[in-house]
Order: sequence, then C-alpha cells, then structure tokens
Amino acid sequence: MLTHKTNAQKEIYGTNDNAGHYLNVGDAKIYYETYGEGRPIILLHGGLYGYIDEYKDYIPTLSQHFKVIAIALRGHGRSEIGTIAISYRLLADDAIAVLKNESKDSAVIIGFSDGGIAAYVLAAEYHD
Repeated sequence: MLTHKTNAQKEIYGTNDNAGHYLNVGDAKIYYETYGEGRPIILLHGGLYGYIDEYKDYIPTLSQHFKVIAIALRGHGRSEIGTIAISYRLLADDAIAVLKNESKDSAVIIGFSDGGIAAYVLAAEYHD
C-alpha cells in the first residue's frame, strides 16, 4: 500500500542536523532550528517535557511564509541548562539573542505554556 507523507512526517524536528544551530549565550548553548525565509517567526514550546517537535504540524506551513526559528528552551532537548537560575526573563533573553543572531527584523512570537509566558516577557521587554 502506498501512502503519501507530508513534510511534517518527513522532517524530524528537534534533531534536524541540516536545520539545527547552536548559539552560545554566555553560560549555555541554546539549540534552535530554522526553516524557510522571510519575516522571522519564533516558536517557543511548553515546559516540562516540551520540545521543538510539538510544532511539527505547523512548521511546514509557516515556513512557506516566514523564517521559522524554533528554539529549544534551556534544559530541553539539545539546549544546555546553564548555570543561571531559570526564569521567564532568562528564556526571553535567550530567545532575543537567537533572534538577533538570525535577523535584524522584528519577529512574530508564538508560544504556549512556559513558552507562552516567555513570549509575554519578550513582548513586554523587547516590544520594538
């Protein structure tokens, strides 16, 4: 039986060596993946067991219109936890460091759970 696989099924998000990057933010290396071109859109996953792959159904479509920057929050997946106490401000600082490394443009932010709270901090602290 032949089946058609979508891009979401072909890509292994969160461990894609072709799209993956590391950024040293001082006390930790933050892992992120980029897909597509255009205005940046940052994806911030949830806490506890969350990871980049939670956006697997959205990245293919978003990457047709945006430069998707899917960030692994500290202590998740391939990102190091570092030595600074974890806070939502720290997660927001990591995300802005990644954005500045990837683009000079402002970004759309999508996040949920811990990633959603970090997105609120990003919007409040880095509203430009």
